Amino acid sequence: MNTQKYIIASIAASVFFFFYGFVVYALLLTDYVKGITPEGMQIPEADQSMLYIGLGCLVQGFMLTYIFIKGLENKGLMEGLRFGFFVGLFVFGIYLIWVGTSPLDVRAGLTFGIIDTIMYMGGGAVMAMLYKK
Repeated sequence: MNTQKYIIASIAASVFFFFYGFVVYALLLTDYVKGITPEGMQIPEADQSMLYIGLGCLVQGFMLTYIFIKGLENKGLMEGLRFGFFVGLFVFGIYLIWVGTSPLDVRAGLTFGIIDTIMYMGGGAVMAMLYKK
C-alpha cells in the first residue's frame, strides 16, 4: 500500500462525504427530510455536532478507502463507482432493517438508501481517481 496515496484518497473521500451530506441533507432536502423522518428520530439543528459528523465522515473515508485498496484491480473510475454502489447497497440494507425495527417509514428508508448509495458511489469515484497502483 502506498501510504501517501492512501491518506490523500481517504481525506478526499471524507471531505466528499461531509460536503455531499451537507448539500443534500442540510441545503437541498431539509424540509423533505424533516417531513419523512419521525419526530422521535430527529434532534434539533442546534444540538447537532459538526465535530462528530466530521469525525464520522473521516472514519468512513479512511475505512472505506482501506477496503477499496485491498480489492483494487486498478480499473479506474468504473471500479470506484462499482465499489461505492455495493457499499451503498449494504447501507441500504441497514435502512431496511431500521424500517422494520424503528419508527422510520418505508419512504424515508428508501429515500435515505438512494441518497446514500449515490454518496458512496461518488466517494468510490474519488478513491479510484486518487489511488492508483
